[in-house]
Amino acid sequence: MTQTLTDTETSPIYLVSAARVRVINPNYYKIDWDLDSEIAVAKFVRKSFQSAPLKHIIAEDI
Repeated sequence: MTQTLTDTETSPIYLVSAARVRVINPNYYKIDWDLDSEIAVAKFVRKSFQSAPLKHIIAEDI
């Protein structure tokens, strides 16, 4: 069965691994909040790895 999509519809992308099926939502980053939250998480992770004891795990911040 073939699925056709209109210009306004999107189809999710399925990734299959040995553990489970993962779905990539094509609407992610469609609104500004998605990008803002991604940036906040990245800043938090970078700050976490700049403090002890995580600081000794990485050589340098690229």
